[in-house]
Amino acid sequence: MNLMKGISLDWTQAQALQCGRVPPFFEQLKGHILDKIRNYDPDYGRIMVDHLARTSSEAEEFLIETGCDERIAHIIAQAFSIHDAGKILQPIRLWEVTKEKPQRSADDKRERTKHGELGCVVLDGAMQELGIVPDKLAIPFIALVKAIMTDHHERLDGSGPQGLLLTDNTMGILTIIDQIDGKGKAKDLSESFDDMSGRHGREFNQEMVRKYRDSCSRRNLLGKAAPSSDAAGLQI
Repeated sequence: MNLMKGISLDWTQAQALQCGRVPPFFEQLKGHILDKIRNYDPDYGRIMVDHLARTSSEAEEFLIETGCDERIAHIIAQAFSIHDAGKILQPIRLWEVTKEKPQRSADDKRERTKHGELGCVVLDGAMQELGIVPDKLAIPFIALVKAIMTDHHERLDGSGPQGLLLTDNTMGILTIIDQIDGKGKAKDLSESFDDMSGRHGREFNQEMVRKYRDSCSRRNLLGKAAPSSDAAGLQI
């Protein structure tokens, strides 16, 4: 079964297909985790929650636009909606918003890359706190959430935190959406796309970059700073 026009079924789509639906408990679980994010830091927590909501919505809309089945797109988007949760287990100095671009040490930069795997710790802890035990039908969805947490900064050329060659097309779309929203900073989205197609061109599927840029253009988003750009030093 091919759920996206011109693209073979990849692991992310196949996993969402196996899920069949978003588990009924996920709304409560997501709300619990988003509350933890808000309580992590008043300013950065708000920015992160907004980023998660925006990127999840963008993912669902763009996946459908590129030919993904609406039900599958919704499952993937919901799994994507808590992808940065692991940051709450790290010190705020790694993520705090500053007016100037922060000068972070090599150790701090390495520490930042661990937020994906830490997200799995947050997810497991939240399920335990709420007494949620996934049944056989929910296990594939939890696996999808964890895969998105750990892989959403991997790159096509293997330059991501784990050094994986990101061949999964759908996961690649999520990395593009996350990067564009999270790295908008003070520049407008056109500049962010230029960076993604230029000096970072080997890291992303350029066909999908062009399609997402066209989508943003049709919706009159180009030429505007990313909504998350409260400060020049912001990095989601």
